[in-house]
Amino acid sequence: MKLLTLLLLLISTLFAKPHDGSFKLMHFPKSMKNSFKTTIEVKYSIDSLMAEPLVKAQAKYSIMGLVNIDGEEYDLSDKKLDKLKIYDLKLKVPFESNTVHKLLYIEIDMGAMGKRGSWSYNTPSSPNWSKWIQNEIGDYLSAKEAKKAYKGFQRLGVDDTLGSLASVLSIKYSVGNVKKKKKVLKNIWLDEETDLMWQDEVYNKKEIDNYTKHYKKYKNIGKTGSWYHANNYCERLILNKFSNWRLPSIKELDKIKYKWKTFENKIGFKGTWSSTENGIKAKNIAMYYFDKNQKYIINEYKKEILYIRCIRSIR
Repeated sequence: MKLLTLLLLLISTLFAKPHDGSFKLMHFPKSMKNSFKTTIEVKYSIDSLMAEPLVKAQAKYSIMGLVNIDGEEYDLSDKKLDKLKIYDLKLKVPFESNTVHKLLYIEIDMGAMGKRGSWSYNTPSSPNWSKWIQNEIGDYLSAKEAKKAYKGFQRLGVDDTLGSLASVLSIKYSVGNVKKKKKVLKNIWLDEETDLMWQDEVYNKKEIDNYTKHYKKYKNIGKTGSWYHANNYCERLILNKFSNWRLPSIKELDKIKYKWKTFENKIGFKGTWSSTENGIKAKNIAMYYFDKNQKYIINEYKKEILYIRCIRSIR
C-alpha cells in the first residue's frame, strides 16, 4: 500500500498540470543615442518535476513608433529595421501567490532571442527552491517559504496588459546593422567640418630621404619635390578612383593645425607645400610647417624640396 501511494505521488508529480500564462510589458531604451519603444510579450509554463521547480518562458517583441538611432529617424516601414534586434533579455517578474501575501518576484532569462515577432528559444530551467523566489528587496525566500509560495501559485506578471508589473532587468539591442556604414577610404582622411578630402598616404624611404638628406639637390621623387612638381603631381593624382586633386591653400592647412595628429601618416607635416603665393616675389611660395602643437608659415623658393599632400572637395 505504501509503495502504491509513493508510486501515485511520483506519477502525480511527473505529470502534474503546469501553470501556463502570458503577459506583456513595454520598454523604452535609456540610451540618448537610441530611442524606440519596445513591446515585449511573454508566455510561460511553470511546474514542478521530481519535487523541483521547472520554469519555461519565451518572449517575442515588436518595435513601436519612430525609431531614432544615432540621431537618424527610421519609420517602421523601413526594411532596415529588420536588422534591429534584441539579443539578450532578462526580466524581473512578479510571482503572485495566495499563500504568501506579499510582493514576490522571480528572474527569468528569456534565452536566445530571434527576429522581431518570433518567439525566443529557451531551455526549461530548474532552479533550487532556495535560489528561485525573491522578496521585494531582492532577498531569496528559504526553500520552505518558496515551496509554500508555489503551493498557492496564481500567475506571473500580475496581469496580461501593457500595465504589467514585470520589468526589464537587462536588455541588449543590436543596432549596428541598421546604421549606415561609413565607407572606409584607404589612404584618405576626411574633414567633415570643411568637406575636404586629404591625401593620407605613407611616405616611402626615398621620398623621406629626398626631403631630409638631399634637400639642396632639387630632386622630384613621388610625394616630395619642387612646387612645380607638387602642382603637377596633384593634378595627375588618382587615389581611390578620385581625381581633381590640388595643393591646399594656407587657410586650408591652417584649419587642420589641431587635427593633423589624427592623420594616419603625419611625417609630411614637417614641411608641406601650399598653393598660396606670397605676393612679393613670383619665385616665392608659402609652405606650412607643423611642430608639436605649433605651426609656422614660411616662404620658400619654388624649386626647394618639400613634402606634398594633395586635397580635393568631397562635394
